[in-house]
Order: sequence, then C-alpha cells, then structure tokens
Amino acid sequence: MDYISQFTTDIRYVKRVDNAPVTTLSHNISALMSSPVNYAAIAADQAATFTTVSERFDHVHIALARPLPYSNGHRYLLTCVDCFTRWPLADITTDSVAQVFIAKWVSRFGVPLNLTSDRGSQSQRTDLHNSSAELVYGTMLRLPWEILPATPDPEPCSIQDFSTCFKSAMKSFQPVQLRAFPTKTFVHQDLATCSHVFIRVDAVNKPLQQP
Repeated sequence: MDYISQFTTDIRYVKRVDNAPVTTLSHNISALMSSPVNYAAIAADQAATFTTVSERFDHVHIALARPLPYSNGHRYLLTCVDCFTRWPLADITTDSVAQVFIAKWVSRFGVPLNLTSDRGSQSQRTDLHNSSAELVYGTMLRLPWEILPATPDPEPCSIQDFSTCFKSAMKSFQPVQLRAFPTKTFVHQDLATCSHVFIRVDAVNKPLQQP
C-alpha cells in the first residue's frame, strides 16, 4: 500500500464482481501458474550461434531503447555495439576492469568525456580521499597565489571607500616609456657603386609560382 500511495492517493475498495479487469487478469494468471513451464525449450529458443569475427565492424549488434519522453521530435534511441571490440578478463574485480579499460581503450582512443555503465559492483569504487596530483606526485599542486608571501588581510571598507581608493590608484598609474631605438639604417657602402642587387623576399611561395 505504501508503494501504491506514491503514485496515487485515490485508493478505494471495489468488489470483485464489479471489477472486471481484475477478475480477468486473476483468471489468466492462475491458468499460467498452473501450467508447467518448459525452461529448457525457452532456453533453446533463445540460444543463438554467432560466428567469430576477425575484423572490426564485421558484426554489429543493434538494439532500440524503450520509448522515452519526446525531445526535438525524437523518442527512441538506437544503440550499436561492435561484436569484435572486446577484451578478455581473468576476473571481474574493479581493479581488473579499470586496468583493462585504461590499457586497451584509453591508450588507443584517449580519455572519454563521459563514461556510462550499468552501475555494477565493478563500476563502483570507494573514495580514495586523494586527488590525482597526490596519487602521482605525492603532494598537492601549488597554486600561483600560494607562491606569493602571505599578507595581512586589509581592513573592511565600504563600497564607496573602495571605489574612491580604486579610482585614485588607477589615476596614479603612468604609461611606461618605450625604449628608444636608433633611427639610422645600415646601408652597405658597395650599394652606391654596384650595378645589380639580389632582393630577398622572406615569404612562402604559392603553388606553381615562379621564383
């Protein structure tokens, strides 16, 4: 009753003779439960033989997800799984699954942005209470602000006082004087008497462009 009350609060008693759907379903369930179930025949019907594939994407499994709420006019999901892409495991512990995933998948295709599993026990791991930096370097990474020496906290001030101090500090800034470079350009003395010169153009030539 507690489970039903989570979905509806209109719970009323209706006699069986006045409740045709319940009467019909109870008769059908009783008939099914009284008949023997041949589990061997069901297993034989569900058994399937797949040939061993030797290359990727030779055999792909596809399935349709159950109807979902509409999103941009779409309601179903088509999932495709390559039958060749698989890796054997000696056991199904969390460490074994993580090691194979890193060595076989991440090493080839990189770290995925999202990873979805069936929430099995192999996909659940306790918190190590350590960051990635602590596991690699044995210490936390030092942020830039931690390198600067500690300064005492300034006294609290109002927004008006902060605005006034900030404006006066910005007005005190002066532009940095640029370093003066010599304006005289070097010209070789032989250029005054030579008849020809070679001009060097530091640019990438276009395809089929004459030199």
